[in-house]
Amino acid sequence: MKFTALLCGAALMSMAGQASATTITFDGHAVGQPPDSYPSIFAGPVGFTDQGFQFSNNAVILNVSSVANGPAYSGNNAAFNDYYQYGYGPEFTITKSGGGTFSFSDVEIQSWSHSANNPVSVEIDGFLNGSYVGIITVASILGWTNVSTASPGALGTFANIDKLVITPSDYALIDNLRLNVAVATTPIPGALLLFTSALGGLGLFGWQRRRQTSVGSAA
Repeated sequence: MKFTALLCGAALMSMAGQASATTITFDGHAVGQPPDSYPSIFAGPVGFTDQGFQFSNNAVILNVSSVANGPAYSGNNAAFNDYYQYGYGPEFTITKSGGGTFSFSDVEIQSWSHSANNPVSVEIDGFLNGSYVGIITVASILGWTNVSTASPGALGTFANIDKLVITPSDYALIDNLRLNVAVATTPIPGALLLFTSALGGLGLFGWQRRRQTSVGSAA
């Protein structure tokens, strides 16, 4: 009986949904290189969508491969919070296109100037149905710094959120944003066979037990 139960459990686990990992590098957008003095002149899309995620209207994509504020953490592009030109706050707000939940793992963040005279502090907040569920705070960032759910200033959970807000204290770049989306999977033939075998074994065990009880009563 215990063996049959274990078979059922293994089969059900093999048919369960899995998480799809996404790393957003912003390199799928063709943009020009910005001048140092006014970065958004040659910026990419404003309020863009990337790999199924919607970014707020103050977020622009820049090619920073050969400017003083670069390079990007990987590739040529990074996202920039151009809140001054567009009149928004400094935060990057990320949601799943079309709605739904996801999880946050980590992100690379750099101060726009990345000089000792202008570090940025960063707060990352996770929301679910309008309520805070997770928060990460970092006091000072200059060059590219990984901020994750394992960072010392992390509290709560980012495992099931519907909005992620990354708020630098000043101009900043983000790159290699890692998110996960739960995806439903259809049962594979092997899992179906295992599940069917488990049910068959359970039925046979019940039939044998009833037969033994019946024979014992007749005797």
